[in-house]
Amino acid sequence: MNTDQVNPAPKKVDQAEELKTEGPISEKDEVKAAERKTAKLHKKAARSAKGGK
Repeated sequence: MNTDQVNPAPKKVDQAEELKTEGPISEKDEVKAAERKTAKLHKKAARSAKGGK
């Protein structure tokens, strides 16, 4: 039995969002997306620095 068909690997949210966008996006939207991604990474780093979950 092939387990890849039963349980496909979950895609990252960023990959899914990239697939949704069709056509060129504005520079302003790119900046907003980068800021959101940076904020998420900072939150994650802060949690791990505290030893939190």
